[in-house]
Amino acid sequence: MNMNMRYDFRVSGPDRHLAVGIRVGSQEGAVLNAVLTGKRSALSDRALMRAFVFMPAITVKTIAAIHWEALRLWLKGLRLVPRPAPPVQSSTIVVASDAVRAER
Repeated sequence: MNMNMRYDFRVSGPDRHLAVGIRVGSQEGAVLNAVLTGKRSALSDRALMRAFVFMPAITVKTIAAIHWEALRLWLKGLRLVPRPAPPVQSSTIVVASDAVRAER
């Protein structure tokens, strides 16, 4: 898969909720749209223990799922493509949300 694509990231929050979105597109159109959302909660020993109990192997599960999908793509004939040279000039555009502007 050619990696010469446009990657747009959008982060909203953090207030009561946080959202991180990723949009990936090529000249042919959209390739991937993904959003991860979360709700703010207190960071306490109890909250950390609860997360540990209810999601004990989330990291291992995620890594296994990524490798499983990579294996499936490889079996379908998709091959690795050498990493392209980094761009001469990178660009990052950050726009403050209205909530941040209101605090100033």
